Amino acid sequence: MGIGLYTRISEDIDGGRLGVARQEADCRKLASLRGWTVAGVYTDNDVSAFKVKIVRPEFERLLCDLATGAIGGVVVWDLDRFAHQPTDLERAIKLFDQRALVFATVQGDMDLFSPDGRTMARVMVAFANKSSMDTSRGVKRKHLELSRTGVPVGGNRPFGWQADRRTLDPREAELVRQAAGDILAGLGLHTIARRWNEAGIRTTVGNPWRRGVLRQMLLSPRFAGFRVYHGRKALDENGEPVRGLFEAVLDEETWEAVVAVLTELSRTG
Repeated sequence: MGIGLYTRISEDIDGGRLGVARQEADCRKLASLRGWTVAGVYTDNDVSAFKVKIVRPEFERLLCDLATGAIGGVVVWDLDRFAHQPTDLERAIKLFDQRALVFATVQGDMDLFSPDGRTMARVMVAFANKSSMDTSRGVKRKHLELSRTGVPVGGNRPFGWQADRRTLDPREAELVRQAAGDILAGLGLHTIARRWNEAGIRTTVGNPWRRGVLRQMLLSPRFAGFRVYHGRKALDENGEPVRGLFEAVLDEETWEAVVAVLTELSRTG
């Protein structure tokens, strides 16, 4: 019976899958040294193991194959690639309770079949989880403070602005204004998205427009010149909306009217 290789990275910004490819190569070497046959590779690329609500499809498939006996163990690059939440580790440990399975990491020996190995794994996952929580809190605090300055942040260029995220893109800004007018006149998002697609207009990452994407974009307070934090207007220490250090596409009244129409449409279906 062969074993499975599990590879994962949290962020693959350019989509090249180089990180998981390196992990797989190292895992294959270790499996070869142990004399184990690789029966399958399970890869969750660009998927976090820290965020509780995120489902890792390949991790779930791996556990299923361990439970059914399709594979006889796992090789991972490091324990935190496999489990970052104690609950995920415990799910795996239950499988090792049921039958003799092998487990190994490139970064060092880790035996989930023995009591000592399990204890060590639990301690390591608990520390990794705490470290991620501390980092997450720090990052959230940093983004909150930055939002209160009004400075635009990085990431994908928002539609309607140039690469500096401050200066309007004249063509895209006019398209947004036309879309706002059309929505207030009763035109549907499907129709607007279809027209844009037929005209060769794409999102800033090159994708065709869909109703949901267009709706989400137009609901952004950024179009009215407000700094955004977690999808809403960023608020200063006094609870007042923060104006962004960038040009607005729509005046506040028009944007609020568009939001009202789109919100009402979502309620009525």
